[in-house]
Amino acid sequence: MTKVQGKVFGLRAAEIGALEKLLHRRVPPARALSYDLARELSGLADALGRSVGVTIDRRGRVRGVWVDAPGRVLPAGLDPPRTGPSRFSGLRFVYATASQGGVTHVDATEAVRLRMDAWVRV
Repeated sequence: MTKVQGKVFGLRAAEIGALEKLLHRRVPPARALSYDLARELSGLADALGRSVGVTIDRRGRVRGVWVDAPGRVLPAGLDPPRTGPSRFSGLRFVYATASQGGVTHVDATEAVRLRMDAWVRV
């Protein structure tokens, strides 16, 4: 993936550029996320007033960036993996949102449907 996905309408070029910089981030493979990535995600979510999420593969590379309305962010456009029914996708989804609250039922359903390794809210 080479660009930011989701509801980017109304964002300035500098804001989109800041989101695109997330694509170049790396996370230690043994960790779900790094402190720096968590801080950057929550800072962007607060600054934009939207939810911001990233998918990270098992090697620690950011594979995609998603933006959505406050309180929800779903990695739209990701297809369920074609592997066996007992295997995970190899991706972790980490997101921050400008609104209060915990992981919703929709979040949990999507995590199961996409067979994510982890679904983390910052």
